Amino acid sequence: MAHGDSQAAVIRSPNPPIPLPPPSRHPALGHIALGHIALVMVLAAVLTVGVVPVVQAAPNPAVASLNTGFAKQRAGDGPAAKVAFERALKDPATAQRAHMALGYLNLRQGDAAAARQHFVAAKLGDDAALAGQARAALRTMPRHLWADLYFEGYGWHRLTDPSTTNLVPLLRGRLFYRPSLDHDVHLYGFAQVSRDTHSRASGPNGYPLIYADNTALVGAGALWRLWDGKIGLFARTGPAMSLLKSGAPTWAWDGRAGVFSGAQSDLCTARSTGLCLQGYGEAVWVNRFDVFDDPEWRNGFDNNVVVMARLRADYGVLMTGPVRWSPYVEARGLVDRNGNYYNNLIDAGVGHRWRLLGRVPLDLLIGVHAGTYTGRTKDQTETLPDPYIELRTQFGTYLQF
Repeated sequence: MAHGDSQAAVIRSPNPPIPLPPPSRHPALGHIALGHIALVMVLAAVLTVGVVPVVQAAPNPAVASLNTGFAKQRAGDGPAAKVAFERALKDPATAQRAHMALGYLNLRQGDAAAARQHFVAAKLGDDAALAGQARAALRTMPRHLWADLYFEGYGWHRLTDPSTTNLVPLLRGRLFYRPSLDHDVHLYGFAQVSRDTHSRASGPNGYPLIYADNTALVGAGALWRLWDGKIGLFARTGPAMSLLKSGAPTWAWDGRAGVFSGAQSDLCTARSTGLCLQGYGEAVWVNRFDVFDDPEWRNGFDNNVVVMARLRADYGVLMTGPVRWSPYVEARGLVDRNGNYYNNLIDAGVGHRWRLLGRVPLDLLIGVHAGTYTGRTKDQTETLPDPYIELRTQFGTYLQF
């Protein structure tokens, strides 16, 4: 997020050269003019003791320092850029812009605390546009205490088996504490609930067909993000409470740990048309202790590892206000350690995506997907479902406070 490079001021000479008049088109007048100029030069030489040079006003040193800082920054010389920007702080006329430049520079160098101080100073400056940029930067700055809220819905209607039609909403909230602003390590408490609206049960104790449905989780964990947040390591634990009235015990102890990674191209969040590429993957270990006394349920969660990868591409063809319209293609695959057939599949699909871009983002996808279970199962005598074609809807939002 290096915005400083676009803020460089351009310094022009305060005394531009004065152009000479064009030569006269009349030869006689030209000779008279030249004679007059020569006479004036002779008189000037006689009457003056010395020649006084024309003195041009020197450029503002603070502005020159600011421009030097931007030049050094473009050249990749961070230390020299920092020295130049700090010199520009001494002049009130350039201090606000210098604070902004130092804020972005410190942010890139990993010094979040110093960056915050400079953005706060820039926010108090006289230039309203720069003050607005500073406020926007502060909203994305790391803080010791912050929170997030995530909501998604996943629904499907299988053309090959309409009885499986379902919709599963999930809501998760987390409260984070970051001990050091210079290290992207967080402690957090969380609450999460998911519930399939069809409320199906498949087995004597009603274990869900979809991973982690019909369960409420609360607890605490730790998160460490790397590579500008594109890679994360986490561990969390707490009680898991069943939301199904199946006669089984209503809660168990849940522990999870894993790694995740996600990245997307710049156009995915830009208010413009064009190609958006997104990739996401995770590997999660999950273990539940004394879980519901159901061997089928226990095998699904006891010391299991689930790996998922998804690739998605959409092309924005239209912007209506803050809403981006784009057809998409998507592919995903899942595999797990314990051999639950519903966690071992591959599928792909096409559809349309609408994204509301802004402070409260919303994402809606509707498409047709086809897939198959890979045949990996803990019970070799189990009959796997046939390959499927389904209408699928996905929607969600993510808010950070």
